[in-house]
Amino acid sequence: MAKTLALISWWKSNRPIGCSMQVNCGVGIAPLFQSTSKRMPPFLKLIAVLAWRTCMKVRETLLKLKQSFKDPYHRLSSWKGNNCCIWRGISCDETNGHVVKLNLRAPWASLLREERKSLVASVLNSCLLQFTYLEHLDLSGNNFQYSPIPQIFGSMKQLRYLNISNSRFNDQGSPWALTVHNVQWISNLSSLQHLGMAGICLANAFSGIEKGLLLMFGNMCYLRSLDISYNQLPGEQIGKYRNLSGCFGHDLEALNLDYARISGYVPNWLGMLGNLKHVHLSHNQLNGTVPESLGQLSNLETLDLSYDSLEAAICEVHFASLSKLKTLSIGSTGLTIKIKSDWIPPFQLEYIEMESCKFGTQIPQWLQTQSKATTLLLSNASIWGTLPKWMKDMNLNELDLSHNQIKVTLPRFPSNLKLIDLSGNSISGVPPGKDGCSSHAMGHLCWLTWLDLSNNKLSGQLSLALKNCTSLRFLDVGENALSGNVPKWIGDTFGYLRILRLWGNKFNGSIPWQLCQLSTDLRSWILLKTIYKEGYLTVYLESYKTMLWWEKEHLNEVIKGRYLEYTKTLQFLVSRDLSMNNLEGVIPEELTHLTSLTALNLSQNQLSGKIPGKIGELESLESLDLFVNQLSGMILSSITKLSALSLSYSNFSGKIPKGNQLQTLDDPSIYAGNALFAEMLG
Repeated sequence: MAKTLALISWWKSNRPIGCSMQVNCGVGIAPLFQSTSKRMPPFLKLIAVLAWRTCMKVRETLLKLKQSFKDPYHRLSSWKGNNCCIWRGISCDETNGHVVKLNLRAPWASLLREERKSLVASVLNSCLLQFTYLEHLDLSGNNFQYSPIPQIFGSMKQLRYLNISNSRFNDQGSPWALTVHNVQWISNLSSLQHLGMAGICLANAFSGIEKGLLLMFGNMCYLRSLDISYNQLPGEQIGKYRNLSGCFGHDLEALNLDYARISGYVPNWLGMLGNLKHVHLSHNQLNGTVPESLGQLSNLETLDLSYDSLEAAICEVHFASLSKLKTLSIGSTGLTIKIKSDWIPPFQLEYIEMESCKFGTQIPQWLQTQSKATTLLLSNASIWGTLPKWMKDMNLNELDLSHNQIKVTLPRFPSNLKLIDLSGNSISGVPPGKDGCSSHAMGHLCWLTWLDLSNNKLSGQLSLALKNCTSLRFLDVGENALSGNVPKWIGDTFGYLRILRLWGNKFNGSIPWQLCQLSTDLRSWILLKTIYKEGYLTVYLESYKTMLWWEKEHLNEVIKGRYLEYTKTLQFLVSRDLSMNNLEGVIPEELTHLTSLTALNLSQNQLSGKIPGKIGELESLESLDLFVNQLSGMILSSITKLSALSLSYSNFSGKIPKGNQLQTLDDPSIYAGNALFAEMLG
């Protein structure tokens, strides 16, 4: 042994630069012998030869794995040359040169289309078993064409990290997820610290969760992160038992069961997992109460129980020891909030989602202590009264208090706000403060991109203070009692505006041509997408920072003869809705400069004159609604590609132009109330 140690010591002091104990594949064995052949002991020459052969064998195995994939995005283009340890996605042990990490996770090709840069293979090559030192394997997001899940994973007992989420493995032919009947191989991986199996149908793989699936994890004493979200576990119940068997959960820091279609109760045993930092149980069918034991998780940072059916009450004891809590998401659960107004929370939240909870009070006083909060979502929360003055001192970026019973006028808001939704309340006065005074309400919000004040009791004219909010992408003041002319400065000021809704007010006068200057760049309407957050095997939704990003709000608009509902997670139509006002005059010709316009609603006004001659040049236009106006003249033959049209109750004359898509719009109600189309209407 002493002789061996001496030889190793000699090798360390005489090896060529860049050459590890096992021999660096990139250096090659010839330079090694040239530089040390006279001094190298025969014993180490043999070791070097064997090491070189091993290195080349690893290289050949990786090339075999590469050849088993179709690689349309050329992700493996760096897999060439002798030194495989510098290939993309490959990590080697610095001391011995063994491949210890293989990261083939597919990045996004298009966030808009949710398309990944996937490797494609009809089966996972079993050559992976030759990497006997592999500790980290990530195959998530690739396309294995619904082939059976490889049982070889169960033989890779040295793995500490395994992620096969959303990889299109399948045992049954289900088109959406990997489906398995046998996951017993999981119990062989006792060294695992991270396991990602999101988007996998486990419904037939076990009997029950706590005494089935989680029992298989009973010997995984080192497991820190478990993600089995986006599964298909209909009818599977959780929360039956107060304790779990085995050592599962002792080190668990992150548990993700979002969208798993589980039912039952929030389990009591969660409160016994003292290392938990992140708990995700959203969008399931859980009911009943929230166990008070959750309040003892002193390391908890994220609690997400949103979109469950937990019709019960929560109070101070549920948060007693949660001093590290940063994200609280319990919205759309039906929970009743029984917290005293003078309560001082132990935490500093950054994200607060409690929409559709039952407060039955004014805005809770304890929120004033949350100086680090950037998101506050309290829509439909039975909140009444006025907005407190202390709200201006918060650090909010997003504020949603829609569909409550908030009254009186608007207060001054935090200067960092990017999104404000106060729709569906009883707010009165002139929006958004005193004319020309940027020190009131919203005039100082230079970063504001989304403003929804619809369905309130606002009156008078839009305040000039709003001109300072030059970053607006979305402005909705519909369904109020605003009056006067449509402000010309909207078109001059809001160069980034994508959605403008003024309908259901008392505006009069003509449509200002300045509105036609509004930008129609569709690219800035792309919203949030899915990213992978390193460390927790958890899929989150996140937006581009320069674009609209929020996911909850709904937008109704009358297009194509029906109400359309958009959400902020979707790509919006380029649209203009000025319906249900008292607008008069002609439709400005400049409107035809909006080349990306897809929907135009000017119905229920007092517009006169003819339809602009160049409106047919709007090649993207799909819907045109001019219902109930005083327009006249003939229908232009240049109007094409329309899938929805309403010209009823005006003064049009003539016949329907032939030879275009208008011939397919043969519903008589489209043209009712005009002195035209006698042949068609009989």
